[in-house]
Amino acid sequence: MRDVRSESSQYAVVIGGTGMLRPAVHALLKRRLKVVVVARRPHRAAPTGDHHDQFLPVVSDWSDPETLVEDVLAATGQHLAKYLIIWAHSPHREALMHELERVVAQDALVLPVWGSAGRDPREALTEQADSFAGHRVRHVILGYLSGVNGSRWLTHTEISTGVLNAMESTREIHVVGRLDPWDRHP
Repeated sequence: MRDVRSESSQYAVVIGGTGMLRPAVHALLKRRLKVVVVARRPHRAAPTGDHHDQFLPVVSDWSDPETLVEDVLAATGQHLAKYLIIWAHSPHREALMHELERVVAQDALVLPVWGSAGRDPREALTEQADSFAGHRVRHVILGYLSGVNGSRWLTHTEISTGVLNAMESTREIHVVGRLDPWDRHP
């Protein structure tokens, strides 16, 4: 009997794909990936038109990482993901990231997304960067943009574009927007 869990598949799992990562979900669907969107209301990310057969919504909550992972594995038919994009907040982020190691193939690309209005996202990255040892990891750090009218947070499209660019990058850390000086963020 073959072990489907050891096979690399064309699944992308997106944790938190209904808001700022929704444009990334749609772009992944256009790349012909099967996209598992995990959220309390994953249908908010559902595509209009084509790609409904590739969209796999999973209703789950970060506060129960073990059940979330079992729900993801059920949605993929026990296949492991080729891509994992994670947008999750504390206090559940660390436990969730640990459990999510069970859903990714050995050759998977893991993209943790780091951002915070409350503190410099580099601090959170430093505290939890050791997850997914042995996998290809591209940390996506969200900053802000500044111009003549002051500074502003990134749009959903800018964030999703940054995540998609990080997928193509070989750099371990991919900054979207600017981080310095952090005290000038909106």
